[in-house]
Amino acid sequence: MPSAVLFADDPVNGTDEAPDRLGRQAYSAHLVTLLDRIHTQSESSVLALIGPWGGGKSSVLEMTMKRLADRADENRDTPSALRWRVAEFNPWAFSDLDTMLLGFFDVIIATLPEKTRPRDVRKHVGRFIAGISPIGKAAGLVGIDAQDALGQLGRWMAGDSSPSAEREKLVEVLRAAKQPILMVLDDLDRLAPTELLLVFKLVRFVGRLPNVYYLLSYDERTLLDVLARTELCGGNPPRARDYLEKIVQVRLDLPPLHHAQASNLVNAGIDSLAEGLGVETTGAGRELFSRAYDHHLRERLTTPRAINRYLAQVDAFYTILGEEVNFFDFALLTFIRTFEPALYATLYRMRTELSVLTIDPLAEDDDDILTRWRTLLRLSGVADGHQDGLIGVLAELFRPIAVALKDGARDVDTVEALAYRKSIGHRDYFDRYFAFGVPDDDLSDDQILQMLTELDPSAPQAPGARTLALRVITDTDRTLRKISLRRPRDPSTATAIMYLLGRTFGDLSDERPNGDPSSRSLVETLAQTLLTEGIATVSGLLQSAGTSLGGVLLATRLLGYRAVNADPQVVNQNSVRIADALTPYLQQPFTQAPLDVSHLIRVWRTVDPAGCQAWLRTQVEHGRWDALDIAGSTIGRTAQDGPPTLNTFDEQLVNGYLGIDYLLTRYGDQVDAPEVQARTYSDTPEERRSATLYALRSLRDRQ
Repeated sequence: MPSAVLFADDPVNGTDEAPDRLGRQAYSAHLVTLLDRIHTQSESSVLALIGPWGGGKSSVLEMTMKRLADRADENRDTPSALRWRVAEFNPWAFSDLDTMLLGFFDVIIATLPEKTRPRDVRKHVGRFIAGISPIGKAAGLVGIDAQDALGQLGRWMAGDSSPSAEREKLVEVLRAAKQPILMVLDDLDRLAPTELLLVFKLVRFVGRLPNVYYLLSYDERTLLDVLARTELCGGNPPRARDYLEKIVQVRLDLPPLHHAQASNLVNAGIDSLAEGLGVETTGAGRELFSRAYDHHLRERLTTPRAINRYLAQVDAFYTILGEEVNFFDFALLTFIRTFEPALYATLYRMRTELSVLTIDPLAEDDDDILTRWRTLLRLSGVADGHQDGLIGVLAELFRPIAVALKDGARDVDTVEALAYRKSIGHRDYFDRYFAFGVPDDDLSDDQILQMLTELDPSAPQAPGARTLALRVITDTDRTLRKISLRRPRDPSTATAIMYLLGRTFGDLSDERPNGDPSSRSLVETLAQTLLTEGIATVSGLLQSAGTSLGGVLLATRLLGYRAVNADPQVVNQNSVRIADALTPYLQQPFTQAPLDVSHLIRVWRTVDPAGCQAWLRTQVEHGRWDALDIAGSTIGRTAQDGPPTLNTFDEQLVNGYLGIDYLLTRYGDQVDAPEVQARTYSDTPEERRSATLYALRSLRDRQ
């Protein structure tokens, strides 16, 4: 179904350019046959084509008029053939009775063939109009003898003629013409009450002329509501219905769009859009849409106009997003946006509850969740009869509602599955559906893939690499999820990602806000995944990271990960890199070095205890770092009511760093100094050294 068809609301006429997709050609053919029969039995009659707005009434009228015109052309040379003349009258074009009268009869006259049109028909029409409408507002219309109509006003008032006499003369003229005329009046249900009453007076009392037939078209419920508001009916619906029955002789009910037709239109439209956009039309997404259609969409998409309007909205806005959201999720959200706009706004406000990142137990009972959502639907203006169906649609989009609903027809999607198909139910993609694009604080999936190709250790300043590194630092959780989900599964990409992780690790934190995983633990998790898959190595990370403190720290942490095969050669290589990474910080006191220096030494001790201790002792022996500062870095501290105070050091850790015996030998004299005693030590470098000496003396005395 091409976009030009979706974006247009024009009626179809059954041609190849505007094909009949609903099988209404047979109905229009029957209508033509019925008109022929009515013409043989009555000089004038009123037919009414009745159906809902958007149900295809105008298309049936178009096909009927085309069928009559085609038959007239085919039988042009056959004198005995019945050839209808068709006129369309639009009452919306006129502002009052006088101009509407003139326009009405102008259409009738123009419909008569020129060669069979009696010369005096215009004169009789003008006099008749002047007789029934003495105001005579004719100056703005073409085709009626306006001057004669105005002049007739004086003759009529002088008694020269009467409306009934002029009408009889007009009747004789039209009867003699022997030309059946079909006057088509569409969309009567859109007129104001006074306009509608004027049209009915024209059709029923003024325009009942020989060989003139009327085909009206309207939505009956709407038209009766309008008619009931007229002065004639005085707000009385039964009276309005009685009046309408007097106007219409033949009722033509439009065939309803049955479920199979509606389903075919919707499915054909969705599949056509999907194929045109390169979207896979089978699989889980298509099944999701089909379930939602059965849940509720079929109850609302009951007319061709409603279906076209819906599909046009999908087509118009999905192209902005491209492949950055799931097509079928977007199609369902578009249904809500189109038919329940207040609910659409409510969904955005409920973003935190509806979109998920992890599988957490629901905070409420299932029944409470569903009850609350039915209340939200009602407050959003959703009709009672539509609430259960829309709950079913929401369950297809949002995991918490699906879990609460406990729909046994399918398994509830995992969070990973939601992310993989870019579902609105995953928090990383939720905002895209409402922003009609990728928000400024996010990266598109295509951008992620492009940036991964620019991750080259030999060109670390490539724009894409810099941008991706910045996103890992500022938006760690989301960016790493995207990288993990969309990355190509090949060694070169894995090595490039490991380089990225090592490059950014030093700028991340070990803090856990609100108990969530720290940024560094998220990086480690992805790195461990790459190692477990066997497509990346710690050795490769070391080569990429060079001597950067963060990169070496990440590599050392990974070597302590139990799933990594700690090959002795890699351990030795890592120790060399650690020493190289720590060398720049030997020019300053240990207490002034960055915190990651202590972190790195602590992890190094677990991976290569002997190498770590030997290197630290060397630095102490050469006077680069103070052994008391190194040991003092292991002391914890407490803070209760007053300022922070120090505890004792970590004996096991200090023994691994330098060795207790080594320290006692080196500082034996100092541990016995008078100022080294049991007291409260504050958290300063000098106090840490004193606290370390006191701890060493306590250990010696216990031994």
